[in-house]
Amino acid sequence: MGLIRRWPRLGSKVVSVGFDESYARSFTSVSEIDHLSSTHKREIQLTQECVVDQELAQKLECEKYLRFLRFTNIRTHPTDEGKPVVWTAVYVNAAYSKLPELARHNPLVLLSTLIEKEYGERCQEVTQKISAVPLPAEAAISLNATPGSPALRILRHYLGICRNILEISESYHPGDRYSLTINMQNGRRDVR
Repeated sequence: MGLIRRWPRLGSKVVSVGFDESYARSFTSVSEIDHLSSTHKREIQLTQECVVDQELAQKLECEKYLRFLRFTNIRTHPTDEGKPVVWTAVYVNAAYSKLPELARHNPLVLLSTLIEKEYGERCQEVTQKISAVPLPAEAAISLNATPGSPALRILRHYLGICRNILEISESYHPGDRYSLTINMQNGRRDVR
């Protein structure tokens, strides 16, 4: 069982107390996932309607033919003379037509919170995928960065109570403007 290790003529030693070696990352609320929202001001740039084609469906990891309202925004550093730190493309149900204007007037509020207040759709879960990618040209222009330079891409799906997509966001952080810290706790369980 791996609990005791034995050495001939030397003796035995307990090497495990029978705990689960998995690690757990825990958040107390959905809003903790996007700490930038409460400290870095959002500036809306462009808003347009789109229908998800095959290429966009693969990129966003969603179904084809969904009708979205796409808007882009940047978040700026609160103390570094408004330096842009992240560029984001947000995709929401086209029925949420008031959302870009609400976001413009509430630059420090999570979009999922605005969706809940205005449309009654509560965010129950957020899935997040982080990858290292070359910075796309569209994002690079707004971030005053070099297209193709190292960047961190964060794809988030904000899901409602019925696991319906409320929002998809695709954020790009230039490599030198973002770091992610995750606190993990050992999920030890003592055997008695």
